Amino acid sequence: MRMLQFSLLERDCNIFHFMTTRQGGFSEGTYGTFNLGEYVGDDPHAWRLNREILCQRLHIPYEKLFVPYQTHGTNRIDVTPLF
Repeated sequence: MRMLQFSLLERDCNIFHFMTTRQGGFSEGTYGTFNLGEYVGDDPHAWRLNREILCQRLHIPYEKLFVPYQTHGTNRIDVTPLF
């Protein structure tokens, strides 16, 4: 897995924002191999394992990982902490 990081949000909003590549996980076929999305039809066991790997690499609890439902468009939402 390789992570591409973006420091602007971290500096201005205290948000650690990144993207990952798709190599190094448990998903197979169309979703292979490091799929993190639960909404695409991938095996739930596979994307959960992939998220666990990511959290281990980030040294954060699984419960702290926020993976939004991604769409491509012009609408935006504001994200506020629940804790």
